[in-house]
Amino acid sequence: MYRLIKKWKNISGLKSHKNIVYFNENGNLIEKDNIILNDVESDCFWFINEGLYFFNKEGVRFYMKNEKFVEVKTPFFTNSIFENKILCKVNFRRENRKWKWEFGVYDMDRNFLSKEFEIQNFNSELVFKGNAIGFFNKDRFASINYENGELNWDLELGDNVSKIIGIHKNEVFLITSNSKLIAVNIEKGVITNSWFDLSNISLDSQTKGLTLDGVNFVLDKNSEKLIGALHNNYIKLDLKTNAIHFVNITEELQKNKIIFIKQLNNNPFTDTHLFLTAMMQQEDNDKKWSKDCLFALNRITHKIDWLHIFEEQNLGTNIPKLTETELYQLDNNGNLFVFKKEENYIS
Repeated sequence: MYRLIKKWKNISGLKSHKNIVYFNENGNLIEKDNIILNDVESDCFWFINEGLYFFNKEGVRFYMKNEKFVEVKTPFFTNSIFENKILCKVNFRRENRKWKWEFGVYDMDRNFLSKEFEIQNFNSELVFKGNAIGFFNKDRFASINYENGELNWDLELGDNVSKIIGIHKNEVFLITSNSKLIAVNIEKGVITNSWFDLSNISLDSQTKGLTLDGVNFVLDKNSEKLIGALHNNYIKLDLKTNAIHFVNITEELQKNKIIFIKQLNNNPFTDTHLFLTAMMQQEDNDKKWSKDCLFALNRITHKIDWLHIFEEQNLGTNIPKLTETELYQLDNNGNLFVFKKEENYIS
């Protein structure tokens, strides 16, 4: 399915954008084996509005577009781009050991702060139909009109949010620190659904049910499902019916000597496969550690169609990146493995 074709060393900051993978090699930003920018700090780079927002090694922020560099004084909320503008932090400062700021709008074409509001310490996570969606505190989910700075709604969740999984139609899906998955209507600011546990998900479970963990899901908008892996199960949450379907893949994992699937974090997937990292059984002759692997789980047959074992170093929390023709995986020692898709593979 995939064949190892290249290995890079001293790599950090692996990211993908528009079906192209970028990574940092000793401060040089690499695209298709070519250096496109020098003096970039680790993974501190984002592709925004056909330009590049990045930190240099001294921590200074810049926005580069059409080979023109502009120093950024108002830190951007990198997921809050709309048209030619982006939401930002104004008067970013540290007071009493805490960071503070006001809420603003930055014009990226003309490179200036176009709007500033007296809204303090709002973290914008995304934009939706003229509104900024985010948090005042981790337990206060809110919507603000970015044209006039008015508060649309402010929802007290009663628990901190650990992760925003994604947005589908008029709902955003969140996971809280107590492992509850919730759906919030973005226009009204009300909770429309919530899931906490999967009762009797596994016959060999020692508890009545397994706790649902939102970091083990990715959002597949095409099929209108949240898909993922939890413990020894492949899970699908149908967003049209809210029904949860699961398949126990213990036998398949054991056959491939996998003992633990690592947490997902926007893992790549196709219509037929979900790409996962995992810990493997420790071999008798390996006294140092259990090896890690990267594998492709078939979403239809629930079989592992391809697997690569990393012999030298564990993968940690590094997540694979996928293009139409290549698969990339970074290990804990800064080694980047590049795999080429085999054209004659039939799933």
